[in-house]
Amino acid sequence: MNDKDETIKKVQETSKIIRHDSQSFEKQVKEVALVHSTNLFYSFRTLEKELNLIFKSIDYTRITIERIQNFCFLLNQDLMQLEEIYSELDEKREIEKNKG
Repeated sequence: MNDKDETIKKVQETSKIIRHDSQSFEKQVKEVALVHSTNLFYSFRTLEKELNLIFKSIDYTRITIERIQNFCFLLNQDLMQLEEIYSELDEKREIEKNKG
């Protein structure tokens, strides 16, 4: 073989090695990308679940506050009625006191 043929053979072998290395590198990049994509997906799902828990907690807190407000409103009504009863009792006592 002459030098030209030898050089062509070396270039072909080197090209074959580069092609193999490129395919191997491409495969590794795809595997890493898949791992990162999977991790990102699970991170997103975890974040979504946490946000849903926060939203449920906010809704539960809102409902609890509404119940407390309703209780306070009813308590206030009862206290006002009680105040009216005591006021009527005081008036009747005063009337009875003035009669006697």
